[in-house]
Formats: sequence, structure tokens, C-alpha cells
Amino acid sequence: MKNKTALIALVTAILLAAASPAWAQETPKPIRIGFVSVAKVLDQCEDGKKIKAELDKLKTEQQAELTAIKDQIEKLESEIKTKGMLWDEYTRQLKQSEYYNLVQKVEIEKRRMEREFQVKREQVLPPFEQKVGKVLEKIGDDGNYTLILDTSPLSPALPLNNILYVDDALDITDKVIAELNKTK
Repeated sequence: MKNKTALIALVTAILLAAASPAWAQETPKPIRIGFVSVAKVLDQCEDGKKIKAELDKLKTEQQAELTAIKDQIEKLESEIKTKGMLWDEYTRQLKQSEYYNLVQKVEIEKRRMEREFQVKREQVLPPFEQKVGKVLEKIGDDGNYTLILDTSPLSPALPLNNILYVDDALDITDKVIAELNKTK
């Protein structure tokens, strides 16, 4: 009788263990990793091209403004060098003061333009980044990706990132660009 009770207890323990969550887990899904260059997406998709064109236009306009002021500085500097000795003290000081004011104006304008450019960037990029995020999420879900990493360089001045090697077969950048161009 003791053996029968022990056998029943052993079978019950095995059945309970088999039904426990640790034993009942499904097999884990395979790990699938994709890579995307968000910088390339910005350069090549239609929305990204529009954003870059808008930012480039602003930068070009700003450069034209600065060039006009710098041209005034060069002209005034040349005038001071060629005619400065012929002027009376008052005129010379007036022209030098005008020169220094223009130099200061360039520096002030540079800072203003940098702020203006940054504000514009912060206006146009977040909606685009959200759209890219949604597309990446859709591609990630549809393609059963476990992880999607960005291979874009950290900055143009430092064209490195933490990803040292990527098999081209794992690059989904063109798929992201195509999906973004489809969604308007």
C-alpha cells in the first residue's frame, strides 16, 4: 500500500511539474535583426528630400545674407587701407567704427542664423522621425524582427557608429524608403 501511495504521489508530482509554466513555455522565436541607415532614408525618401531642400534653402539664404555683410566689410577694409591716410582723424575713426560694427554684426547674425536653423530643424524633423518610427515598427512587426539598429554615422564630422560590420542582406533601408514613399 505504501508503494502504491508513493507511486501515486510521484505521478501526481510529475503531472503538476509538466503543467507548470516553466515546462509549458513555447519555444522562443528566432532572433531576427535588421539594420537601417536613417541618414540614407532622410537623403533618399521623398519626404526626406523635401525636408533637406527646405533646410538647404534656409542655409543658402542665410549664407547669402552673411556674404553681403562680409562683402561690405571687405570693401570698407580696402577703403580704409587705400584712403585711410588721406582722411582726417574724425573720418578715420568713423570708418573704423563702422568696420568694427560690421564685424560684430557678422558674429551676431551667425548666432541668430544658427538659432533660426536649429528651430527650423526642430520643427520639420520630429514629424518625419515619427513617421519613420511608425514605418520601422510596421516593418519590424510584419517581418518578425527582434531588433532593428541604425547604421547612420553619429555626425558628418565623425562618420563612425557602434556597428562595425553588417551583412548587406540584413539592411532594410531600401524597404523603409519604399514604405515611406508609399505612405503619403
